Amino acid sequence: MVLEKLAGVPKVAPAAGVICVIVNTFLFPGFGTILAGVFAEGGFDVITVIIGILQILLLPVFGAGYYWSFWSSILILIRAGSE
Repeated sequence: MVLEKLAGVPKVAPAAGVICVIVNTFLFPGFGTILAGVFAEGGFDVITVIIGILQILLLPVFGAGYYWSFWSSILILIRAGSE
């Protein structure tokens, strides 16, 4: 079930995945998702960058952007560790 959710998540290097999680969780929610889109294997991922921007815009709405960003971080980290 988790693997189906990973279909739209960009694959990044494991070290980049950890950096994205740290940035999304502790520093600036949404920016780690943008970084994942920029450093995606296979090139720039526009959809992921747009998702990161939406996460930033939704921060003031009951923290929805933070929770979405945190969930994206988990998926990015799982995808970074997969083959």
